[in-house]
Amino acid sequence: MWFNAKVLSVKQVNKDTIKTEYNVQYEEDKDSIWFFPLLIDLKKGDLMIM
Repeated sequence: MWFNAKVLSVKQVNKDTIKTEYNVQYEEDKDSIWFFPLLIDLKKGDLMIM
């Protein structure tokens, strides 16, 4: 199952770029902000950019 979300900003830059964390807000939960290392998720196929 896929969920639509928007990247709001960079949370923490990491020396190893792939581990940089981003602040994300899901359309279904606009009251919460989550953070994820999106480049790792993209590499694993767990993220689709639209």
